[in-house]
Amino acid sequence: MCSSDLVLLFFAAIGSTFPGIARNFFIGIRVPWTIASQAVWDDTHRLAGRLWVAGGIAGAVLAICGFTMAAFLAVILTVILLVG
Repeated sequence: MCSSDLVLLFFAAIGSTFPGIARNFFIGIRVPWTIASQAVWDDTHRLAGRLWVAGGIAGAVLAICGFTMAAFLAVILTVILLVG
């Protein structure tokens, strides 16, 4: 494993903590509508956590397979365009 694999797995680990972040003004996704509503805060951080975990694991797998960060970003952009 190289350092990029570890960084991407660290992103996945950070993402797994997102759903447990209590609503506050210092840590988390702090936009007016998440701060205004506990339900929106919880839903936003649950989704963000899943995306960070999925992105970290997918990136680590691609890095282990020899893909570069540019290839990883191309894959992510392609998925976003296909889904969106």
